Amino acid sequence: MFVLVLAGIALLAYAMFGLTRFTAARQAVPTPTALVPLPVVVIPTTTLQPAATPTRSPQAHTPTHSLPTETPLPESSPTEAEPGLTINVGANVRTGPGVNYPAIGGLEAGATAAVIGRDSSTRWFVINFAGTAKGQGWVSGAVSTYSGDAGDLPVITAPPPPPPTFTPRPAATAAPPASARGISGRLTMCDPKTTYAAGVERICFREWIRNNTNATVSYGVLGVFAANLTGGPSQFQTSWSGDLGIDPGCIGPTDRCGGDWEDGMRIGTPGAYRLTLQICYSPIDTCTGGGDWEVLTAGITITVVN
Repeated sequence: MFVLVLAGIALLAYAMFGLTRFTAARQAVPTPTALVPLPVVVIPTTTLQPAATPTRSPQAHTPTHSLPTETPLPESSPTEAEPGLTINVGANVRTGPGVNYPAIGGLEAGATAAVIGRDSSTRWFVINFAGTAKGQGWVSGAVSTYSGDAGDLPVITAPPPPPPTFTPRPAATAAPPASARGISGRLTMCDPKTTYAAGVERICFREWIRNNTNATVSYGVLGVFAANLTGGPSQFQTSWSGDLGIDPGCIGPTDRCGGDWEDGMRIGTPGAYRLTLQICYSPIDTCTGGGDWEVLTAGITITVVN
């Protein structure tokens, strides 16, 4: 019994000692300190942007100084030009509608004239032409262009044609050599002078052709070409144009077999010129743009001065 009591006391003591150590151990454990939250620092993520392309401002730059305002001129109403006659190549002005009428002057290529009327066939035009008794003359439509409606022009009665004149034929021995078409030609001056006043003085010459063949030779234009030897503009004087021809063995160009023909021209540009008689065997419409041309004479040199 005694032994059991001692054993119980020993167990109780041991239990009390362990409890005491346990309590002391619990007291020795520090009380956890409450955690203080630290501030969250957000580090931004840097995204590289593409380089910006400079762009112009949509607004225009306003200058520091003001420009004068231009006041538009009032629009003028266009006035319609009066129809007129334009000379395509150098042309004679005659007393009537035909090459059988004498020439009273001439117009250079590019010249213009006011039109008064026309003949019944609309092949000849009547123009204002100073220096004549009536102040008018006739120009062939074959060497000119009318800018208006020819049908609106009044028809003017042609004056009576002049009586034919007889021109003696030159001696056969004086004829130059025949050309490839069998046509001989000669160009002579009306007077012996070789110097003329520019634009004022008429250069007068005589044209002579002969058909040395046994058949009629047809042609569209016959005239004198003034070649400028000093580099300036040249000039052509149309003496005959149309559906023309010269009969076998005949001398013309007058009326196919009527002898030589007097004509003339005025040259407005000073310089030295060589005059030659030339013929076009093609129809007139082809001759104005080319055609079959032939030079019939060697040439005469003249001088035009101011």
